[in-house]
Amino acid sequence: MGKTVGVIGLGNMGSAILSALMDEKEYTLAAYDMDEEKRKAFSSVSTSSLENLVSSSDLIIIAVKPNVIDSAFLASIKKENAQYISIAAGVDLAKLEKGLGSRNIARYMPNIAAKKKKAVTAICFSASADDEFKKDAKKIGKSFGSVYELKERDMNAFTAISGSFIAYALAFFDSAAYGGTYVGIPYPVSLEIAKKTTESAIALLEDGEAPGALIPSVCSAGGTTIEGMKTLFDTGFQSALINAIIATCQKAEDMGKKEK
Repeated sequence: MGKTVGVIGLGNMGSAILSALMDEKEYTLAAYDMDEEKRKAFSSVSTSSLENLVSSSDLIIIAVKPNVIDSAFLASIKKENAQYISIAAGVDLAKLEKGLGSRNIARYMPNIAAKKKKAVTAICFSASADDEFKKDAKKIGKSFGSVYELKERDMNAFTAISGSFIAYALAFFDSAAYGGTYVGIPYPVSLEIAKKTTESAIALLEDGEAPGALIPSVCSAGGTTIEGMKTLFDTGFQSALINAIIATCQKAEDMGKKEK
């Protein structure tokens, strides 16, 4: 086995990451949560105390709520030569570096699809992080989806177009299915059709063309699609989505300021 990876916090995201790592079978694993029932769910790797996890781990994944991460918490998991990955939104690298005293720290920004191994995760690193740690951190991220390395300043924007965007996409599917229901196709069938049609749209994008360049090929002059597109334009579909992303990004920035 390689290094020991410890996961602190077994909520939705921590559990998803731990499950993915258990399937990889590449690391020795440890896990801890204050909730005994959550520890029992991972009895094969869970430890009875935070101290045990820290002492046994080479790389520690911090999967607790942001409001838990204060100076006392960071001091309790500080360990010489340990490496750290935090998924706590709004807790910046400067705070982590100060509290943990490590040169190898990363921030993850995954989305909820980690439990399906389809997460899209942004990752950024402390300035002094070494190449081996970066490689390991990216590899762990890829165990539950895809990874994009970004500058820390772009993490809030990523939240808007990935973490929060999942909700917007689900709302899109829900609305499409209700639309289909209204014009005669039952909701479950409408939803399935909308999902499959989205796969069709994604396939068209695989050649690298911009979406805007492809839309005219679907819109026949005077036809049904251009009628629908006009309705979307008239009702502010594009503006609503752009504004939702901007608002989400701003909210993430505001939350980050409060955490400092």
